[in-house]
Amino acid sequence: METYELAWAEALAQEHGHQRELLATLRSDLGEFSQHCAAALESLEADGDEREVDGASFYTGFARGGVGPEELVHQAGELLGADPDRSDRELLNAVVDAAGVRSVIEEEVGVAVVAALGALAPLARWVPVFARVGGDSVRAAAAAREDLGGVLQATAAGLAEPAKGDATPTASLRRAVEHVEEAARAISAGRLEDAIAEATAALEADLDSLRAVCETAEHVPHVWRVARRAEHAALAEAAAETVATLERLRFVLALILPQVELVARALASLERARGPAGRLGASGVAGLEAARMSLLLAAAQVWEASLPRSRHPLNRARPIPRLWFVGAALILAAAAAAIALTLSRDPAGKKEAGNTILNVVPSAEVPAAPRLSPLRASSDPAQKATFYSVAVAAARQGRLRYDWHLTPPTDDATCNRFGSIFGSPNRAVWHHAAADGCTHPGPQHLGTVTVKITTRYWECTESLLGSATASGEAPKACKRI
Repeated sequence: METYELAWAEALAQEHGHQRELLATLRSDLGEFSQHCAAALESLEADGDEREVDGASFYTGFARGGVGPEELVHQAGELLGADPDRSDRELLNAVVDAAGVRSVIEEEVGVAVVAALGALAPLARWVPVFARVGGDSVRAAAAAREDLGGVLQATAAGLAEPAKGDATPTASLRRAVEHVEEAARAISAGRLEDAIAEATAALEADLDSLRAVCETAEHVPHVWRVARRAEHAALAEAAAETVATLERLRFVLALILPQVELVARALASLERARGPAGRLGASGVAGLEAARMSLLLAAAQVWEASLPRSRHPLNRARPIPRLWFVGAALILAAAAAAIALTLSRDPAGKKEAGNTILNVVPSAEVPAAPRLSPLRASSDPAQKATFYSVAVAAARQGRLRYDWHLTPPTDDATCNRFGSIFGSPNRAVWHHAAADGCTHPGPQHLGTVTVKITTRYWECTESLLGSATASGEAPKACKRI
């Protein structure tokens, strides 16, 4: 093997190794969450709730490799035949086009998507339910979470009345409490955010090394250099896609964490409120149902974020199946009352919204302003750098644009080595070592980092002072463009 070929192979192996490490962290964090979430749902449904199973076998086989390529293609084809406009059609089409061969599927949808869906295998049996509470029904699902949150808040406050007469038994409630608490802990203690930051820097360095090998190699055939340039471009695109998928999942996990923690508190309160026979009264049963539905909604958000993004717009609107959330009661009222939520239409009977997965916006409607997390700074003393990040949820508003800016300290104007991170436009890094032109008069550098997020309709701005680990203030209202 020629020297330049060996150098390329070594740099390529290092890049692949960093991607494998990143995907291993994803599988670990997401897998732990999905295992405990599935166990909690099973405990809450232990009294015989019937679940839809159509399509679950496909995801179980796809995630765990339990079926051959031909059977996988057959199952994907049947699902597409029954509903060609389903939200996971990109994945199903990729399976069919790739003849069920996993390596080709990974090329089609990305290795991060395949890894994420593999980690979510324990939740495969609820996928038909997820398909009804995600996608086009995202608005109504958000309204459902808000209403269910009110029930859970009251339940967590201990307002469930004692059991009277023939109340609902809750023998499996303790198991549900333990698993929901573990699911929340899997998110809060996960390493995904740190792993993304570390891997992004490593992948950028790997790509630089590969480019250097390609461009500086001497006495190489022209065709080899052309081929390596094309391979480098494909690797850069794949790395950016992997990071983007993981950032999307990281954001969704952070978004559902308060929701899962509230479910855990509500279930723990119900556990304490059980009567001598291990039963709950009417409002307690309502709180239990609200907890189950809230957990389903949280799991559905993670599943939706794991799917490959849709590449082709639909020519027609897909009718949304109706899904009623029945059984959650308003515990703050004296008597239990049922909450029925329809995920197929707006509560006020307004015209059906466009497909939020495909970023199709009705011409007469401007989407709501984006939701932003506080701007967060994470200092890394080993690298003498601070990483900044912001999470944004902006459905149906096209590609987001992030503009980062640093105003360096007034007494240290040369401390200005700052910029966005490759593959993660919602992240930036400020290098502040002495070699970066910075002095160290105090515990941190008092520069101001600002990020402006622009969508098709809105402009949002956040700022944070300093280089120490911290979270900024609550985001200000976005401006209509």
